[in-house]
Amino acid sequence: MEEWGIANKVTCMVTDGAPNMVACVRELKLRHHICIAHTLNLIVKKALDQQPVLSGIRAKARKLVGFFKSSTTAEEKLTQVQHHLGMANMKLMEEVEPDGTAHI
Repeated sequence: MEEWGIANKVTCMVTDGAPNMVACVRELKLRHHICIAHTLNLIVKKALDQQPVLSGIRAKARKLVGFFKSSTTAEEKLTQVQHHLGMANMKLMEEVEPDGTAHI
C-alpha cells in the first residue's frame, strides 16, 4: 500500500470470507468486514441448489446463454429480434460464481 501511496488512507477492507482474503487483511493489520452482498449471494445460491426443479431451470438457462455467447450469428439474430419487437437491446448474462468463474 505504501507503493501506491494509500497506506494512511485505507482503514478497512471489505472482501469475501475466503481464508486467503482474511489472512491478507490480517497481515495488513486493517479492520475487515465480509461483504454482505457476497454472503447473501452464497445463501441464495445454496437455497437454489437444494431445489431440484430450480437447479434444472438454471442448467437450461446456462446452456441457452452459452449458445448465444458462443455464436456471434445467434447473438446478432437476438439483437435483431429485440429491435424488431421494439425491445431494448439487452445482453444475456452468464451466471458467475463467487470466485469469479463464469458458468456457460
